[in-house]
Amino acid sequence: MLLCTDNKGWTAWHVAAIKGNLRILQQVWEWAREKLTTYEINYELLLGIDNKGWTAWHVAAVRGNLEILQHKEVAFRQPITQYYTLCCYRVSGRV
Repeated sequence: MLLCTDNKGWTAWHVAAIKGNLRILQQVWEWAREKLTTYEINYELLLGIDNKGWTAWHVAAVRGNLEILQHKEVAFRQPITQYYTLCCYRVSGRV
């Protein structure tokens, strides 16, 4: 269920990222740690792409949701998060 997608190719992770909802993000993260393998978490959840080829990180960056990109349990796992954080700052005009 955690890796299911809607008609846009979005997972629950994409939805939490676009809404900037840390509570949902945290709940999805906890469920993922309980139910998914490390591979599934890293490559299918965190770096899973939608129908446009966007990860949840892209969605968060475009929406200016820095707190999603800097989520304490996730950010350190993905070196690419630093890139998305920089993109987010640029999109939001903070750089």
